This record gives sequence, C-alpha cells and structure tokens, in this order.
Amino acid sequence: MKYTEKVMGIVKDSLAMIERVKTEREDLKFRHENGEFTDKWFDVKNRELDSKVEALRLEASRLLQETGKAYCAMVEKTTEIDGTMLHDDAKLLQMDLKMTPHQFEVLVEKHRENPLMSQLLREYSNKHEGLYASFAHTAADKIGAFNDFVGKAMDTVRTPDTMTAALFQDGKYIPQVCPESE
Repeated sequence: MKYTEKVMGIVKDSLAMIERVKTEREDLKFRHENGEFTDKWFDVKNRELDSKVEALRLEASRLLQETGKAYCAMVEKTTEIDGTMLHDDAKLLQMDLKMTPHQFEVLVEKHRENPLMSQLLREYSNKHEGLYASFAHTAADKIGAFNDFVGKAMDTVRTPDTMTAALFQDGKYIPQVCPESE
C-alpha cells in the first residue's frame, strides 16, 4: 500500500469509528430524554464516550505519525548518493561549458532519477544564469510536503466538521511533490 493511500485509510477508518461513537451518543441522549436512566448515569456514559473518541484520535495520530516516519525513511533511503551514481556527463559540468537552456534541460531530464547527478545539475544551475529546469523535488521538499499532508490528516481526525477536513476528505490535499507516496 502506498503512503498516501495508507494515510487516507487511517483517516477514513478513524472517522467511521468516531461517527459510530457519535451515533451511540445520540442514542444515549434519546434514551436519557425518554427517562430510561438517571442524569448521573447519563453523565458517566457521556464521559466514557468522550474517552473513547479521544482514544480513537490518539491511535489515529500514532498511526499517522508512524506512516509519516516510514515515508521519510523511504525518501531518505532512495535519495542517498554514492560514487557509482557519478555519470560521465559530470565532466561537462566540470568543464564549465556554456550550455544552452535546451541542452541543460536535456541533461536534467536524462538524470532525473539519479540523486547525485540531480544535485550536481542543481548546483550548476545556481551558478549559471539562464539555466532553469524543472528539477525533481529534493528529499527535503518531499518530506516537508508529506509532513504537511500528515498534519492535515491529523487535523481532519481532530476536527472532522471543518472546511479543511472536508477538502482533505475530497482529496484536495494530496501532496503533489511526492509522487512515490501515492
């Protein structure tokens, strides 16, 4: 299961369980209003339901944080660099050759999946005006975006009746910079 799907599943399952508790609470209130039990017993049961909801939210938060940590570990592992990733094209960068934007873009695309070459090309771009490319997102970009996503998921479980929660549940907060998370 991909990380984004796992987060969405945790949120969906947690909200469904919280909704069942809400239904229990409504039934409890209805029965209390019809005189089936005392105010004291009603208050005790209400507190039990509050505790149940809080436990569900804490468990969801724990699972969401675990998923976030697993995603971060995967990103860090897949962006580790070593000497075997050094391609002969790095010689072009060392020569400080004047490249056209198109030539540079072709190199960026060629090495999009190579963390070492992407890093070298990004540094080269920073030193040479006019060489812009759509680089693959860095590990820090991906981790930051996914952490924001997990934060929105936690907010959704904590306060499911907000506009943010509705947008989250509609898939409006899927992290676009983390394609491997989906």
